[in-house]
Amino acid sequence: MYVYPLSKTVWYPFVQTSSYKLVHQVRVFFFHTFFSYFVDCMLFMARKRPMAVEKYRKINKLIDVLGYFTVRSWNFQNDNVQALWKKMSEDDRKMFNFDMRDVDWSKYSENSILGGRLYLMKDSLDNVSKSKKKMYFLAIIHYVFIALMVYVLYRLLSPVVQMFLYKKIFNFYMRTFDWKYLKGGSHLLDERPSGDGAQC
Repeated sequence: MYVYPLSKTVWYPFVQTSSYKLVHQVRVFFFHTFFSYFVDCMLFMARKRPMAVEKYRKINKLIDVLGYFTVRSWNFQNDNVQALWKKMSEDDRKMFNFDMRDVDWSKYSENSILGGRLYLMKDSLDNVSKSKKKMYFLAIIHYVFIALMVYVLYRLLSPVVQMFLYKKIFNFYMRTFDWKYLKGGSHLLDERPSGDGAQC
């Protein structure tokens, strides 16, 4: 993805997975929904056809379909394959090597992205250097955007959080310190001189 970036990328690509639905929905809102409406507003002001909302709606639908499989662990039994591998000679193993332990998954992923760029997106390799510079620029915008969102959320939620914390601290104080003070001072009330005692 970052070795052979697409030349027509409009945002910094990144992948985050979570098994918690609420966390996923929050990420979708900020990185898909909010961003897509922002892009469409920019396109509308530029008198171009809005398209980001519709595209991200399709992306989110695909994510929901694949989510069942991507956030779970799957175990498959391949006893027959293992038995076949053990019966093969060294020459056959070299000629028909299907041992997945020998696969370089980093290289496999890199080749998959390269193939997608060339044969699916029809994107030439002549502009890889230019695409990398664009990707670096988009990465800066991406992280600035995240920092800005965190700051805005902090400004919006800090009064609520502070009020909540102040309330918790006040209740803790009333239940603990005042109660202990009254409890500790109750013996003073009990030790007050009675009315029958001598007055000075």
